[in-house]
Amino acid sequence: MGVDAAAARHFIRANARLIEQRAFAVVFDDGGPGSVVSALSAFQNTDGGFGNGLEPDKRAPGSQPLDVEIAFEYLVMSGAHGHDLAM
Repeated sequence: MGVDAAAARHFIRANARLIEQRAFAVVFDDGGPGSVVSALSAFQNTDGGFGNGLEPDKRAPGSQPLDVEIAFEYLVMSGAHGHDLAM
């Protein structure tokens, strides 16, 4: 059974958060890494860490190691190697 790409695209556009929509666009629609970095920066805290619901099962605003790991996964997946957020 094949993947219904049109249905997947529709589901992402209708239900996913902006960060997930942009990650989908990078992987499947030739989107640029800058769009993922831009969306990811909304989750960054003043201490350089990440929080604020980046991991959707927890909504704590403070920076946590899990959120930093997820942020790095988005950066690597999108090809944003060497971007300021990763420094």
